[in-house]
Amino acid sequence: MEKSILRLLKDRDWAGYQKFLAENLGSVNEKEEAEFFKIAPDAWKESYLKTMWPSPPAEKCLMISGSLDLLKLSHDNWGFFEENLKWALREAPLATAERVFACLDTAPNSEVERAMLERKSSELMLRWVKKFKGLSNEGESLIQETLGYQSLKTAYIDYMICAQA
Repeated sequence: MEKSILRLLKDRDWAGYQKFLAENLGSVNEKEEAEFFKIAPDAWKESYLKTMWPSPPAEKCLMISGSLDLLKLSHDNWGFFEENLKWALREAPLATAERVFACLDTAPNSEVERAMLERKSSELMLRWVKKFKGLSNEGESLIQETLGYQSLKTAYIDYMICAQA
């Protein structure tokens, strides 16, 4: 009988774990995988992320408690699930949002940008604008036309004026 990924972790069976990764891709259920990402040492997580992509719940655990290096490895190898990316930029603790944002190399779609703007964080929005050279047309329209986004609108206009000077 095959051992589960959590049993291998509990037993600290590295060789068994490596064999498991080679032979049992896709056999880990989401609940077990999320638990693994909560408790496994970084070397185990890294090996996992080099072999297979995490499920949305496991990726969310990684976003919450994983190191920046592991989060970047996951992003670079597999990308982020849009639902988790929107969650991180909209409502996760700011430190989590900033770590997730740091992993992005290209501007995500306008739905993700909207989620970031819904956070109403001028600091995060300005980081976005600096990294991706502005907002999308939809993002600009949102901050221009929505009353609750006045502080973002002001920060955006100020930044764009300074950037042109």
